[in-house]
Amino acid sequence: MYTFKGEKSMTNPPLLYKIGIEYLAKILLSTIAKIDSDFDDTDEEDNEDEMPLYMPELKNLSTRLNDLLLEELTKHMRCETHSTSSNGKFLSIFSKPIVIKKSVVPLVTVTRLDFQCCLFITDKSFSTLINQDLVELIDLRNTHITYHIFNILSQYFPRLKYLRLGKSDMKTYQDHYLHDNFLSSLFPTTINHEKSSSTFIKKSSLKVLTFEGVDLPLLDTKTNEYIQDIISLTVIHTSIRLNYLDLSRSTIINDLSCLSSLKCLNTLILYEIKPSIIEKYISQICELKMLTTLDLSCLKHDPDSYQNPTYILAKLVCSLEHLSSLDISGTNLGGSNIFKQEEELQYLCKKFNITNIDITRIKGLKLQHNYNQKTKFTRQHFSAICPDPKPLEFLGVLECDNSVSTRDYLPAKKVAGEATEVQLINAMIHYHNRSGMLGTALVQLFDFYRTETMHDPLYGGKPDNIKKNYYHYILSAISSP
Repeated sequence: MYTFKGEKSMTNPPLLYKIGIEYLAKILLSTIAKIDSDFDDTDEEDNEDEMPLYMPELKNLSTRLNDLLLEELTKHMRCETHSTSSNGKFLSIFSKPIVIKKSVVPLVTVTRLDFQCCLFITDKSFSTLINQDLVELIDLRNTHITYHIFNILSQYFPRLKYLRLGKSDMKTYQDHYLHDNFLSSLFPTTINHEKSSSTFIKKSSLKVLTFEGVDLPLLDTKTNEYIQDIISLTVIHTSIRLNYLDLSRSTIINDLSCLSSLKCLNTLILYEIKPSIIEKYISQICELKMLTTLDLSCLKHDPDSYQNPTYILAKLVCSLEHLSSLDISGTNLGGSNIFKQEEELQYLCKKFNITNIDITRIKGLKLQHNYNQKTKFTRQHFSAICPDPKPLEFLGVLECDNSVSTRDYLPAKKVAGEATEVQLINAMIHYHNRSGMLGTALVQLFDFYRTETMHDPLYGGKPDNIKKNYYHYILSAISSP
């Protein structure tokens, strides 16, 4: 529809092919329901073998339309609160092989197998899709698959580039459709401790790998070490082209030595990994010279913290020259704004070739001309001596120790913190897939608006007439449950 200049056009209607795919998905789902109703009195597994869902006309669809069809089907089946074999019956559309020029190919070819939060996906059902040679993305988070499919992932799917495993932090699905009782673990308690090439993934084509939420604190130490070895060997044997690694919330991780094999890595996500583990393997992280994004954030519920925060942060920034995004939310990596440890100051001076501190070079600071050893040497002094580093594109400092987000100078174009409204909005946008961090940002935003409203006369606040003690009493009373 033509619109005049300056006139707002109406919202574009859904494209015709999308309407067609939605209609086709409804037909397939109704067919599945009819098959189930016709064979209620027989064994479900026999039904699936004897009555596959076969529609030859689907072979005329393009791969792009096939991807949309699978996406639409899984969107409907994902909402099922119980897992049965009939829920995954539509997979036979994508696994039924046909012969073309003496080659066996699937009836409907797709490039994406996004089964996140699909309870009907098991080791058996997923193994029926091994003929999908064009698949580039597989997402099996929050499903019933186990590590037994690792051998299948290694042998098949030659074009696989994106692989996501584990348990995601998506409370939207988990609260309404999923329950922990329904989710079998990626590494069950009855695990065979014998190591072989089939127990870990070997895939040279991978560019993105996610092991998210692998947390088994109740298992014995031997089993935990075995699982750690599986993850480490998988990282090592997929390291050739790997440029994105996400180990978020995998608290079973206690060894990061495998990072030394990642020469092309540019994104490393270590959200909720213990600071003591990160500090132990900080040298391996600093060797990742191509790294542009580093996430060391965590929720503030663990007393574990970095022993030498300023030293660790300076070492990371100085070693990773291409770093453009750094997230240290919930940690003490920001330091106390004062170099308290002599080791930290010595490291920084050595790194920037500073042999003698010349106080006369520090402009705008009222200091004694003779440097006193007892004088506190702050970051402000150090930045005056050294050239300013290139600002980061993003810096996450939400709920850092010592209120890092309130400091005058934060070397980043976009900051996620709690000091200002802009910082809080940035935090909500950046952490929209992390329920814990998003909840923290929302609480901080509510507190920010409440405090600003009481101070701002525009909203009826009269700070001059409110006693200081009474004001804090009101805030504490409102904050209490």
